[in-house]
Amino acid sequence: MRFQHKITCVFAAIVGAILFAAYIYLNASLSERVYQETRDMLVNDINAARLYIEKELSTESSPDKIKNVVDKISQAIKNRVTIVSMEGEPLADSEIPESDIGNIENHLERPEVRQAISAGCGMSRRFSTTLKKDMLYAAITFKTPVYNGVIRVSESLSKIQEISAHLRATLIAIFIAAFALIAVGAFFVSLFFTRPLTGIVNDIKEITNENFSGKVIVPPVKEFEDLAGAFNRLLSKLVSLLKDETSSRSRMEAILQSMTDGVMVVDGKGAILFINATFKYLFAVKGDVEGKRPLEVIRNVDVQDTVDLVLKNELSVSMKEINLIMPQKKVLAINAAPVVRDVAVDGAVLVFHDMTELKKLESVRKEFVANVSHELRTPLSSIKGYAETLMDGALKDEKNAGDFVRIIYDDAVRLERLVNDILDLSKLESDRWDLNKRILSLSGVINKTAGHFRAAAAEKDIKITVNIPASIPEVMADEVMLSQIIFNLVDNAVKYTDHSGSVVISAVGNKDHVRVSVSDNGIGIPQEDLPRIFERFYRVDKTRSRELGGTGLGLAIVKHAVQVHGGDVSVESTPGKGSTFSFTLPIYS
Repeated sequence: MRFQHKITCVFAAIVGAILFAAYIYLNASLSERVYQETRDMLVNDINAARLYIEKELSTESSPDKIKNVVDKISQAIKNRVTIVSMEGEPLADSEIPESDIGNIENHLERPEVRQAISAGCGMSRRFSTTLKKDMLYAAITFKTPVYNGVIRVSESLSKIQEISAHLRATLIAIFIAAFALIAVGAFFVSLFFTRPLTGIVNDIKEITNENFSGKVIVPPVKEFEDLAGAFNRLLSKLVSLLKDETSSRSRMEAILQSMTDGVMVVDGKGAILFINATFKYLFAVKGDVEGKRPLEVIRNVDVQDTVDLVLKNELSVSMKEINLIMPQKKVLAINAAPVVRDVAVDGAVLVFHDMTELKKLESVRKEFVANVSHELRTPLSSIKGYAETLMDGALKDEKNAGDFVRIIYDDAVRLERLVNDILDLSKLESDRWDLNKRILSLSGVINKTAGHFRAAAAEKDIKITVNIPASIPEVMADEVMLSQIIFNLVDNAVKYTDHSGSVVISAVGNKDHVRVSVSDNGIGIPQEDLPRIFERFYRVDKTRSRELGGTGLGLAIVKHAVQVHGGDVSVESTPGKGSTFSFTLPIYS
């Protein structure tokens, strides 16, 4: 087979493979794109439908009313709409007469309905036994003052199949035409390139015989000028690299100087050949150190012993830790390896990694484990003690048995609260919290959350005031996490405010963010405690905090939850006068 024929076949095969791969990718991508657009449109429709239902069924939920609402929604979004109860019973369907709705089977086991009841929303793609075709279903729960249920919207996937078939036909036609044109063009191009390519190959053979003085002759073909010129430039650069080893050494030193770890290189006798800038910073080295022993420069016996060990025994040293006192307290890890040349040790390379921050983190971890153990031990000991007392006969003492069981229950609740707070904090710190950000009315979330404390506040004659201006913009946040932030701050404010006090929840906004503040006139926080108030398990008054049921994690959760939303948290307090906790959230724009 002629050379140009081989080029044509290879090129055609490559182009064919590329076009086939492109067809597979584009067909799948475009089909998936159509499906995603249909899915997103269905999500928008069902969210709008939920708002309409919660408005229309806020005062009445008769079958006629529900059917009327379903039909209106279906006409608006041009899709099938179904409403089922929280038990899965169908209540109304836009494509089924009201008289036949009782004949439809229970929808509780429908994947989208089951997901919506458990998680608030759900979606599935499957074959409808009722309509006898593939459908995409989306379901979401709704709540009204008189009725709760699930609304489900479905759309036929036949449109996606039709579009996909059309796309496949179009892509196949385009790719077949492209392949034919490229194959023909490749044949003529191979003929054009064959002759000058042979000349270039002959010139390169001469150069590969170590005749570096030669050059590739540029053929009289425009397309090969760049190839021949590039090869000639490569040859010149190779000769330059062979003659200039100093340049290579300089580049290596630049690399070592840019390292964030300290580096020291010694020769076979233990004299310093090189240290980088990081090493100088770690050990506060000044002046010229080349030719000196490490002990003369840094006065650290561990470093000198490591150098001697590597040079004498030809052994690598991995992660040996040393402690520095001067110029700063640091913990360094040494990795050392010998430099072997001609079967003999010709030096050593030592790398120093700063472990100070890692050790601090390890200390924080140990402190956290100790705190958790301490917090768990107290209620567990109490539960065990009272349980043993009941088992030893106190169950027959009707006067005290009830009190013992109540104490066990209270401590179990405290344990549950502590474990939940630890899990929430762990998720926030490790970015494992599944954020569900959406547009929220700040006043709605705050009023709803503050309502949980009305009874507790009334017992202490504490007045809770919500002062949210109507002009406050909406925010983009996770409703569950935002509610927990406000819950923890208001809970602390009520707990640490004496009788006849007040708690004020306010908010101000600007073009970038909204600042929410929770203020009280309670016992306040000493100034020396303010920098640590958001630490895990930190309590200003440990005795009172435990008496009030606190876990010591509430404010730490607030801090991380706010930071996850891109905001910041702060506190101002005066002992005896009260405290103000504030946090910011980005506005929706």
